[in-house]
Amino acid sequence: VMPPLLQACRITPEVQMIGDEEEPNLDEEKWHVVRLPGDTSQLGIKTSCLELKATACSMLVCYCREVGASQKFAPYMDEIVKLALQLLTFYFHEDVRVHAAEILESVVKHHGIEPWQAYDMCSAFISAIQSDPDETVVPELLDMFAKSIENLLATPEKIFKDKQLSTIFEILGEFLKEHIDKSIERSDRRINDKQNVDEGDEEEMVEAAEEDEYLLNKIADMMHSILGTQKENCLSDYDQIHHYFERLIDSSNVFTDRQWAICVFDDIIERCGSASLKYAPTFLNHLVNGLNDEIGEIRQACSYGIGILAKSCQLHNMHGTIYDQALQQSVVELKKAIQTGIENRNADAKIPDDIENHLFEPDVWENAVSALGKIL
Repeated sequence: VMPPLLQACRITPEVQMIGDEEEPNLDEEKWHVVRLPGDTSQLGIKTSCLELKATACSMLVCYCREVGASQKFAPYMDEIVKLALQLLTFYFHEDVRVHAAEILESVVKHHGIEPWQAYDMCSAFISAIQSDPDETVVPELLDMFAKSIENLLATPEKIFKDKQLSTIFEILGEFLKEHIDKSIERSDRRINDKQNVDEGDEEEMVEAAEEDEYLLNKIADMMHSILGTQKENCLSDYDQIHHYFERLIDSSNVFTDRQWAICVFDDIIERCGSASLKYAPTFLNHLVNGLNDEIGEIRQACSYGIGILAKSCQLHNMHGTIYDQALQQSVVELKKAIQTGIENRNADAKIPDDIENHLFEPDVWENAVSALGKIL
């Protein structure tokens, strides 16, 4: 099975060059026109070959996930990894690039640090994320990169070399700046150009905001993996992007911005011990005040954060710090959150099963119960 599958993954699609000012005269059902990064010319790619290549790569992902740890996979690993590294920059089809990243993540999951270092996968991921022209692909690459890093939890000191970690934080900083700038631009347009914004424009802005939120989610996942493996050792690099999370956590922002910023600070508390005190002026009041926020996701993230704050204080002997006062204030807020959860549960019990809009949010207030237990 493997030889013909690898051959299918290597298919070279039929390509036709189109000049800068030349109009594409191709059958849209059989050809796909693309523009390469940093190039003004266009290429026409025959779609039948592209779809076959993408399907083959998808099948290879399944093989890597299911049998990647077996001895029978070993003879093909070098060939598969080298192929996946090449396909990370196959700009003719976005699914092929995503599948290439999925293959690399599967190899790391099964074989750990050895192939990660031997093939310099970290540099490959960094380069692919920096250069990919498709905004819908970048979050998927970040997702596989984050999972690969998390797969190497047993060997944290070997994950990054030279200035790779600094480069990653620079990239994340660029994404965060762009996210904030786009959000401000949409907000300004709604306010200052209200008369010219029709339903179509609003739909486009909502869709763009959802794409930006998804990317922010994956940035938070990257932070989770990096903090989980590098702990306080990465904080000097984190400091260069801290001001972006300082802006995102502000209560004037949309709840998703606040939610993911809180999740990052939750990770800092959990992974960095007493070093997290440096950032307490930024996040501590937001954690406490968010325990009874009107948005369930905010209450959930804040309840989790307070719970790990209590646990971290015990593990790292941080009693007597600013965290003590926050935990005392949190007891009152957590009791309110629990009481509200119980009231909503009782109200929910009276609603017939066929009604979809239930008031009860079990995960949200149960997080509050867990946090209160950790404090007490």
